[in-house]
Amino acid sequence: MFAILAGLFWRNAEVGEVNALLSQAQAQFGDNRSSLDSLVSALKVEERRKRSIWVTRFDPKVETGVRQVLQQASYWVRETNRLEGNDSHKNYVQSVSFNPRGGLIATASFDKTVKLWDLQGHLKYTIPHDAEVTQVVFHPTQNLIMTGSLDKTVRLWDFEGKPIVHQ
Repeated sequence: MFAILAGLFWRNAEVGEVNALLSQAQAQFGDNRSSLDSLVSALKVEERRKRSIWVTRFDPKVETGVRQVLQQASYWVRETNRLEGNDSHKNYVQSVSFNPRGGLIATASFDKTVKLWDLQGHLKYTIPHDAEVTQVVFHPTQNLIMTGSLDKTVRLWDFEGKPIVHQ
């Protein structure tokens, strides 16, 4: 008898946890349909649902709810990976470039900066400019970056954000 009661409590706890995660995902979707956060929450619900033998096999309402949130979130989300936080750009990002030799991503912005990021999204260097930056590219074989901005300049930089000056 004790085993049956324990099993019922366990099932109810798992269903409750999945329902709470589902409610959170639905709320995030309601707050901002195009946010990546709603899709991430929906994926967490699905992952938790799949790990549960109780929810997966015995609660079709939860499965239907999870599928609905996943479909809505994947349809409406309009962003992909993000580089954000206190280090993020303060204005529109105009150009993104990936180092063909690996290891860095460069972003050029209307906030008059170029930012160099590692592949985990951590800011490595910020390169200030005098005007909005419209383009950034990596040199294909050397550790150099070229930027173009609305002050009608094209500049060459090393990977630490130091200008390369030709003499």
